[in-house]
Amino acid sequence: MKEIFVEIKGFGFLFHQDDSFANNLISPAFLAFFKEDYPNEDEVEANQRALKKIYAESTEAFPILPENLKLFSFVGVYQQLGSKVIRCSDNQFRKCKSIRLNYKLEGNSQSKIFYVDSSLWRTKKVNALLGK
Repeated sequence: MKEIFVEIKGFGFLFHQDDSFANNLISPAFLAFFKEDYPNEDEVEANQRALKKIYAESTEAFPILPENLKLFSFVGVYQQLGSKVIRCSDNQFRKCKSIRLNYKLEGNSQSKIFYVDSSLWRTKKVNALLGK
């Protein structure tokens, strides 16, 4: 199995490539890392403005941030599309949610459909599988 390094919002992750799978699969635990609590873009922009102000006015290298502010914004990392019955990583057929994941591979922006495979979390080593 080949390992591929991808970048998502400045964070690096290893995905595995396995051409024996017809679809791209992704772990729900991996997506949970990018769960965005902000309901709309206006709140995200307000958060970013507040962070910039705190950093500009602070004399400390790492100022303590209020709990309501987030250091990173993961808006737009993925979009939910629907669901489909697919063969999962444990070779079972299940109805899985589909998402469109946005990431960078070798510096180039990519956007691909992945299916959320609950059996992937059991492996603990695989964030995502890139299929054919």
